[in-house]
Amino acid sequence: MRKLKTRSGDTLIEVMFAVTTFSLVAVISIAAMNLGLAIGEASLESTMARNEIDAQAEAIRYIHNAYLTGRAYKETNQYKKLWEKLIGKVKDTDNINLSVNNCNEHYNGDNGNATDTAFFVVDTRNLSSTTQDDNDTIYSADIIKNISETSFTSASIQPRLVYGDDSSVLSDDSSTTLSAAEGIFVYAVKENNNNDKPEFYDFHIYTCWNAPGKSVPTTIGTIIRLYNPDMVEN
Repeated sequence: MRKLKTRSGDTLIEVMFAVTTFSLVAVISIAAMNLGLAIGEASLESTMARNEIDAQAEAIRYIHNAYLTGRAYKETNQYKKLWEKLIGKVKDTDNINLSVNNCNEHYNGDNGNATDTAFFVVDTRNLSSTTQDDNDTIYSADIIKNISETSFTSASIQPRLVYGDDSSVLSDDSSTTLSAAEGIFVYAVKENNNNDKPEFYDFHIYTCWNAPGKSVPTTIGTIIRLYNPDMVEN
């Protein structure tokens, strides 16, 4: 009578090798997925930031062009007030260091608000020809930091203007009320020619936020140059 041969199984080393291989493949796959998600999220946030920058640039250009167009109607030209508000705290020189190393330093003031009172944003949602109060359209840091329901802070997600109160159900009125300017601000610099009336103004539009997967803050900005309406012939 013949004896049955003993069946041999996997050795402990083979099992450990299989588990190690599977774990390595899983870790690499998860890392690749996380990297892909981070890149996709960073790309989306950059696109949103550029959209906010473009919106601010177009609003500033609109105010400038509308003021130029309506200069003949000085008494009723509401854009005159808006333009004067834009350049109300113009800087003589661009003395702000906007490097990534000090990105969030601009928001270390009281309650996290912007530290420079010359910073402002244009409320693009409420910019219209019926605007009566320039403070309802041009929000400067010195105004915002004194309003408890409105903040001028570093970005919680990506640079954006936040409307309404997240703690309550948004109504038609609250959804058009600017409640925060996060990670975005504008400041104006006049031509440094030592004259009372500069030939042009440069508007620096700046965004700053902590993008996913980045060890340093992300910054995107642009500059638009608009000529002084007082120096432009009618």
